[in-house]
Amino acid sequence: WADKGTVKITGGTVMVKCSNNEWSAPKKDQIVITGGSVVAVSTSATDGQGNAVYRVTLPLPDATTPISDIRSNTTYASAKDLYPDGDGNVYVYLPLTAASGNENEAYINQEGKASHYRDNHTTNTYSTGTLKMDGKIFFKQTDGTVAVGDYINIELDDSDPSWSGAAWDCTSEGEVQATTTIDPSPGAYLHIIGKGTGPYSVTATLRKSSTYYWTATGTFTGTVLEPATIALDNLTKNYDGKAVVPADFAETDSDGKLSYVFEQLEDGVWRQVDPAEVVDEGHYRVTATTEQTGTYAAGTATQEFDILPASASLAETNASDEAVTSKEDGARTAPAATAPAAQKSTLPNTGDATQPIALATLGALGAAAGAFALRFRKNRR
Repeated sequence: WADKGTVKITGGTVMVKCSNNEWSAPKKDQIVITGGSVVAVSTSATDGQGNAVYRVTLPLPDATTPISDIRSNTTYASAKDLYPDGDGNVYVYLPLTAASGNENEAYINQEGKASHYRDNHTTNTYSTGTLKMDGKIFFKQTDGTVAVGDYINIELDDSDPSWSGAAWDCTSEGEVQATTTIDPSPGAYLHIIGKGTGPYSVTATLRKSSTYYWTATGTFTGTVLEPATIALDNLTKNYDGKAVVPADFAETDSDGKLSYVFEQLEDGVWRQVDPAEVVDEGHYRVTATTEQTGTYAAGTATQEFDILPASASLAETNASDEAVTSKEDGARTAPAATAPAAQKSTLPNTGDATQPIALATLGALGAAAGAFALRFRKNRR
């Protein structure tokens, strides 16, 4: 057109095909754009008040969900027939922003999900402006407990395609040492090492603007726990007909509840038994576990021990002096601070090889009584 007529666009999606993708009018106010997504480049459009406006690009992380509304902090608004172009962008016409002062803003609503864009003072008269969002990055896990000297990897929840290729920096506060992420998104994570007990926080920050975001941050909090130690008394003893009492032989510096698992070695296989069954001669082991608390990490300690024949000498046993305290997940082990000796039996698994020696000292009547007692105990086993 020459000098007659005015084009007014209040909504919809308009794609103008012309030389160099530029669209101009011979006179001011002949192109008035107050809404919609207009793909053309125009340096002569105005808004409803006659102010010059310029094309600004809004990249959509989700270009498949229908757009129900576009609005801005100016008079620009549209709520009908909106969709992105083949590059996943929508386009709005906004006034030029100065190097300081208020920025242009836009809001896109996609089936109830609102996205907030700002222009970072990039709109200019050459129509190369872009509006992006300030993003928020989240983390996959919720439990951030770690022991002193141990580590965990805090994974970013960055599987969304909008984070593809994003690189992150990491800062930390509190009792951890945090390194920068190893890989860019997707699959980025923070490597956390506990260096002292107490709370900590780590923050991931987008290293530079991406296709959709000017910046993005996310903060993760956790606690570095004290390592728990468990001390186990020596349980090896002569047969006395009494079952072991767990509360009498284990101590811990943790404020967590202690629990116990007993096992007996039979034919080369460990079989779990009830504490009340730890009475007869045999080779046993006990594992004590203290639960994780708000201050202490979970810990375990294991000790093997024997119940010897009533006449055997404890001095003949072979002490191994080993008990192990470990983190619950098995990632690291360390000796218990005051772990007592664990005993390894020199007796056969059944204990039957001790019977002739024991009976030889009893005489005929005593031998008969002793043989009956041993058979009775064997049956109980």
